[in-house]
Order: sequence, then C-alpha cells, then structure tokens
Amino acid sequence: STFIKASNKINLNNEHMEDLEFSLQSLLQRINDANIFVKPFEINTISFRKQVDFVSNLVKEMDIMMLRISQNLSYYQWLSFLSACNDRMKKVIQVLRRFDPEDWTGLFKKWYHYEILSRNVHSEIALTPANIEKTNKLHLANQQSKLHHSVNASISVRQQALTELKQTNPEFYQAIIKNKKYQQSPYWKHILEENTAFFSLSYPVIILDDDDIKNMKPGHYTALYYVNPTSVNVDILQDYKTIHTYKKEEDFDGIMMDVLLKTMYIPTPGLLSSLTLSERLPVIKKIANHLLSVGKEPVIFHLRYSSIISYSGDFFNDLFEEKLYHFGIKKILLDQNVSDTLVATMLDVTKTAFFITEDLLLHPEDNQNYLWQSHIIHQAALVGCQWLNIDHMQLFYRDMEAFDLVLDAIKAKNEIKTDPKKQIVLEFSA
Repeated sequence: STFIKASNKINLNNEHMEDLEFSLQSLLQRINDANIFVKPFEINTISFRKQVDFVSNLVKEMDIMMLRISQNLSYYQWLSFLSACNDRMKKVIQVLRRFDPEDWTGLFKKWYHYEILSRNVHSEIALTPANIEKTNKLHLANQQSKLHHSVNASISVRQQALTELKQTNPEFYQAIIKNKKYQQSPYWKHILEENTAFFSLSYPVIILDDDDIKNMKPGHYTALYYVNPTSVNVDILQDYKTIHTYKKEEDFDGIMMDVLLKTMYIPTPGLLSSLTLSERLPVIKKIANHLLSVGKEPVIFHLRYSSIISYSGDFFNDLFEEKLYHFGIKKILLDQNVSDTLVATMLDVTKTAFFITEDLLLHPEDNQNYLWQSHIIHQAALVGCQWLNIDHMQLFYRDMEAFDLVLDAIKAKNEIKTDPKKQIVLEFSA
C-alpha cells in the first residue's frame, strides 16, 4: 500500500493540507463550544472537494448569523447577559418576566428587602405583611407610652416652675393662673424675654411669628421655630443650635418644602352609612385630605355597585380595566381638584368603596411614612371602606393567584343578583 501511495502524486502526504485540516477542526471545535448554532458542525468526509463545499457552507452560515446579529443587536446582547448569569439570577429573571419591565426595579427591591428581613429577624413567627404591620403597631404603642410618660413628667416640672414664678413674678402668675388682666396691655415679647426660664420648663417648644427676641436669655431653648419669616435676625444665630423656618404652602411659589406638618388623627364617629349627609361630609373631607397628603394621587374607577380607589401601579390598574370590563368599569379622569373627586366617590354610601394598596402602603416609594400611611388606611376602614392589598411576596411565590383574590373580592360585590320569582320567561313559536 505504501508503494501504491508513493506512485500516485495525488495521494502524496502534504503537510500544508494537514495543517489546513487541523485548523478547520480547531475552528469547528471553538464554534461548537460557543453554542452559536443549535446543531454542531462535524466533518465526516476525507474528500478534499467535499471539505471545500463544507467550508463554503460554513462561511455562508456565519454571514447570515452576523447579519441577524446586526439587525437584532439589543436582543442578542440580552441573551448574552442572560447566558452569563448564574442559576439563581436566571430564576429571578424568570419570575420577573411575568411583570411589566418598568416595575422590575421596584419589585426586585421589595423582594430583596423582604429576604434580608426574613433572614435577620430572629423570631419563630413567620415574617408576613400582617406580622410586619403588627410589629409596627407595637412599636407605635411603645413610643406613645414613652410620650405619655414624658407628658406626666413635664406636668410635675411645670408645677415646680409655677411655684417659682409665683415668687419671682406675682403679676404674671396672677394673669395666667387667676386670669387677672394686666393694668396695661401686655407685650408678650417682653414677657417671654423676662420669664424665659418659666416658659422653657412649661413649654419646651416655642413657635413664633417673629424672631425679634434678641433680649431673651440664651441656654434655655436649643432650637427656634418661627413661621412666615421675612428675614433672619443674625444677632440671635449664636444663641441656638438650630433655627427652623416655616412658610405657608401657597407662599413657596414652586419651592419644595423641607418639612410638611400634618394632622395625625381623624375622628371616627361610625360607619359612613349610619351618618346623615351633613355628618358624613366633614369626615370624608378629612379622609380625602389625608389621602392626598401622602404625595401620590389615586386612580379612581367606578363600577355598577362599587368604586375603586387604587394606589397601585399602572400595571395593576390596566389589569383592573381588562379583567373587570364586563362589570361596567369606568376610569374617572381626575381634574385639578382631585379632592372633590375623592369626596364624591366616598360620599355615595350605596356603593362599596375599595382601597387598593401595594404592600400595605398608599405610596410604596415613600416607606419612611409607614405609620402615617397605615393610620390613614385603618381610619378609612373604620368608617366602612374596604381595604384590599396586593402582596408582592405572594405574587413572586404564587404567581397572579394573589392578584386574582383581589379581583374576586371586587367581583363578588358587583355580581348581578337576580330573583328567580321576578324573572320573565319568553317563548317563541314558529
């Protein structure tokens, strides 16, 4: 056989041809390892002509692949990122694919923070939204207990201050305790400056409408609060650690406020349905004002037998319109006076008012005011509004089943109830 090969020039060993074949095998190995194509390439022929055809076909496939990549670059960049992720990250992305991509960042944050809490809270009680809410209520009760203790302590201090005031300034003591008038109209600025020690013990926080108190003895108040200032009195800057100024909202002309003071409590005289219209209106107005204080406007829907005041995101609001279409849902366009629309929605007690929240919050992005938001929700529930919550943890682990529970509660109030005795039977004959 060696003699026959040697006698035929075509079959003589050629190092250049062997190098080419080895290079082709190495290239195919790299292409197959990269998983660029679904079907791996194999050379199953030793014919040089067929190998040339194989290489030509390979170049054609590569050209087509490069053309597809150039036309769909962002898609293949996404696939490249996905393939580089580990298995845990791929599972997270697989869950997020169920939701609107615009909500991905917020959803991931909520899931991540939930996992951090659940792993660091040393308790046998499962960390659920209800338990989180219970923990916050206990914290609030503890803070209120401390506040009551401080108030009781301040009362005893005030009694001591009054005793000292009776000896040092009997005229002022008679004016505030015995309600006796001064012989001349008092100038409270001078009274404050002359009795700073008494005021600081009895009233630890002082709020003024003017800062012209340069003669008040320093050391008694560490902070000064005054409203609607026209200028700053530089002579008193060194007497206080901090000076806080407040203006009315309409005086800011578009300037963002540092602090917004809110009223904390809403009277709950009972269910709205049990009140007369004149009694119901002021309660609803207060609730509406408090709802708007969270900094997020709701989306309002009307149905046949209920209304929806939704503080959820656009993704869920669009689902409400889609899933409740056959129940006559209508989205109310909010004008500039959102408060009036809210009041009109809750004023109709013949319809059940549903409040929709995400993760127990009216404004999930502003979780610093959790207790305030929770208080508003519970006050609305006490007067007869129904509160439905969309729990993102349940959405992660149970898919859209958690949202379906919210839909079922709304549908139950809007099902058309028919009395079989009052139904009409129509018969048609040919």
